[in-house]
Amino acid sequence: MSEGGKRSAQQSSGPVSPKKYILTRARSLPISACYINRNWKDSHMAEMIIVRKHKNANVTAGFYLVDLLAHGVKDTHFVFNEPEPVFNENVKGTFPEGYLEKTSYALAHNIIYGAVEFAADHGYKAHKDFSLTRHILEDDTDEIELIDIEFGIKGQPSFLRKAGPDDQAPFDETGQDDLPVFYSYSDEDWK
Repeated sequence: MSEGGKRSAQQSSGPVSPKKYILTRARSLPISACYINRNWKDSHMAEMIIVRKHKNANVTAGFYLVDLLAHGVKDTHFVFNEPEPVFNENVKGTFPEGYLEKTSYALAHNIIYGAVEFAADHGYKAHKDFSLTRHILEDDTDEIELIDIEFGIKGQPSFLRKAGPDDQAPFDETGQDDLPVFYSYSDEDWK
């Protein structure tokens, strides 16, 4: 105990919690890898992992499920200070072989932040945990290369819906048939 019977700040603080570490220090860790699902362009859903490496060789990683059609970040979570071999085994056990590929951080960053902005412009909020896991990403500044990515369909929020027996050919007022069959421009159709 310090003078006056009070503990010093260092003695009482103890180890930093994973959430506090991510909020205050995750961006100081170097990015060691970024992964994305190979079919993200066709599926309009991106599953990404951003991995940062600690000095002890463990990793902290953010996982992001991103809907490029309307909703932005639909789900997100993190792992903290996990031994890299354990992390790699867990990823391998979670995703089918060949599902993920390495990608550039710039692409992952543009997909995530672009989808969040597109969703917000149309009244949708990012998953509640994004307020924490966004700190695993770099700040959204001009220092990150800007990559042009299409959100929505022709700039409009769109929603996937399940195929049913009454589904017809793609509906596109212009008469073009370049839209996938199961898109809708209405939230009501997404059930």
